[in-house]
Amino acid sequence: GAAFALGQAALAGGSIRHALAVTELAGQALQADLPAGEEARATAGMLHLASALAAAAHGDLARTHVHLEEATYLAQGMVGNPWWYDFNPANVGCWRVAAACELGEFDRGPELAAQVQIPQLRTPDRVARLNVDVARCEYETQRPERAVARLLVAMDVSARGTRVLPPVRELVAQMARDAGPGGGSEGLRRLVTSVGVPLVT
Repeated sequence: GAAFALGQAALAGGSIRHALAVTELAGQALQADLPAGEEARATAGMLHLASALAAAAHGDLARTHVHLEEATYLAQGMVGNPWWYDFNPANVGCWRVAAACELGEFDRGPELAAQVQIPQLRTPDRVARLNVDVARCEYETQRPERAVARLLVAMDVSARGTRVLPPVRELVAQMARDAGPGGGSEGLRRLVTSVGVPLVT
């Protein structure tokens, strides 16, 4: 658990190599002598997912794929427990979308998201984050209105958990700049107000 949190913090702070080193080493150590029980399996799986995201941020496609496949294997038969990272196949699917974003494979994001069994995601924040990642993909593939729609879904599911995310603030601010003084669609104006980014005047 500590290694996962440390890896996520390092990644958020821009220390990609450190994040990858921390999560890979911890994952290797745990899986080399994996204790029985779902909690240990979930921890190992989440370390693989964290490693996959760090590898994707580093631009290492092969390493990303290896960790995602390991996580997919470990997730088989898991239903998810919110106290143990809610690790299950649907959660792995969400991380696949996030990894695609980091790799710049924005055209794959919506397709991968469509394969996620949303009812298996048992925390609102996980559902919201999936929609945020898809919104990033939609914007980068020149579909800003779809990006707005996805962000509105994320806000409806978990407003508190969505509005504070740096990618959300950056994306909404960029779309507001793109829209110019007119402010864009009603949905975009709602996002600007909710997130608290300045309107372009």
